[in-house]
Order: sequence, then C-alpha cells, then structure tokens
Amino acid sequence: MRKRDGRREHLVHFYEDDGLLIDRLGEFMATGLKAGDAALIIATAEHRAGLDERLRALGWDVDEATATGQFLAVDAAGTLARIVVDGAPDEGRFRDVVGELLGRVGGGGPTRVFGEMVGLLLSAGNAPATIRLEELWNQLLAERSLSLFCAYPMRRLGGHQLAEPVAAACRQHDRIVPAESYPRDESPRGRLSAIVALQQQASSLQAEVAERSAMETGLRPGEAGVGGEGAELGRLARMGARLNST
Repeated sequence: MRKRDGRREHLVHFYEDDGLLIDRLGEFMATGLKAGDAALIIATAEHRAGLDERLRALGWDVDEATATGQFLAVDAAGTLARIVVDGAPDEGRFRDVVGELLGRVGGGGPTRVFGEMVGLLLSAGNAPATIRLEELWNQLLAERSLSLFCAYPMRRLGGHQLAEPVAAACRQHDRIVPAESYPRDESPRGRLSAIVALQQQASSLQAEVAERSAMETGLRPGEAGVGGEGAELGRLARMGARLNST
C-alpha cells in the first residue's frame, strides 16, 4: 500500500509508555488542527483524557474545537461494539458507524483520526478481526481525505503466537513507528545494532526450537530440523530490516 498524497496516510505506533504515546499523538493532532484539519479520536478513556490534557498544554482550546465541529472524541470499546458482529468487523456497520462519526467532525474535509480499536482487538488475541478492521480502514482511506494513526500496546503483544499477526498488521500501514526500546539513534551503527539484536533473538529462538524438537524425537540437537518453525522465526530479522527503512 502506498501513500496517496499528503492528506492520506496510515501509520502505526507500537508503544511501551503511555506518556510517550500521548506526546506523539498530541503533536500529530496539533499539527493537523493548526493546518485546519479536523480530529476524530476513537480511544480509551485514559488516552482521551491524556490527549485532552496534552492538547491544552500545547495551547489548543479543546472545548471550542469540539463545539465548532473540528474535534470529536469517542470511546474505542463502545465504538467497536457497534461494528463487530460474531467476533468480526462487519463492513456495513463499519461504514455506517465511522461514516456517522466523520460526518459529525470536519464537514467532509481533511481529517486526522486516532484509532485504538485495532489495538483492543489484537490485545484480546483476535488477530483475524484486527487485520480485517485494518483492511476496512484502508478501503476508507482510498475514498476519503484521512490521515489515520493506529496504536498497539507492546506489553499486550508478547508471545510467539502473535508474531505473525503483528507482522501482518505492519503490512497494512504506510509507516511504522517502533516502540521506544528501538533506538532513535540515526547513525548506521545504532540502527545496525538494533537489527543485530533482533537477529540474535531469532537465532536464539531457532536454537530453542531445534533443541526442543530433538528432545521430542529422540535425536541429537544437531540432527533435528526446525522446518517451518525456523522459517517463522526468521521474521524477526526481516522485521528489523523493515524498521531500518522507516
């Protein structure tokens, strides 16, 4: 998926610290508000409150922006409940619900959206619904002048079973902002060190899989093949390369 123009972009931020998420989200929304864009926030109560405080600290009158239709904040879980049917996002409901929210803010002009519904779905382990919702957002982005900021909490995404869903979520976005533990050092050494660390994790995990396979089959560790599991683990290294390109 490619960025279509300056007002259509789909970015994702994996975060470890809520405060830093709010800082970056505040800058994202404040930049849009300054340019005359509308702002639609679909977030948890905690993040809605944090963003409200951050925007006020940046000099924005959130109450006035809300009254004039430039700013709208709604609950992520409540909005998600209106969209999901039998555990999966329904396209018709998505278009009705999100279309109604967009109609209440911005008057159809350029709009910046913060969407936390995907983060709730993946944190709950519902990977298929997460990717489907990202796809529905991308369909909408092809039709409307939107910049969409998604967020996923890294502390809820541990475990090998979520490695592929996280990678699939990344593929749905134009730009990836890695979590804070990824070094912001712009030097080649800093970036390469981070990639080497990812490769080391992949190598360690592959060795663990081989050893476990050997124990289960009665073979010596050096004779055990890892098959598809080893290939899956290689995705850590490929993810490092993708982060290096951001």
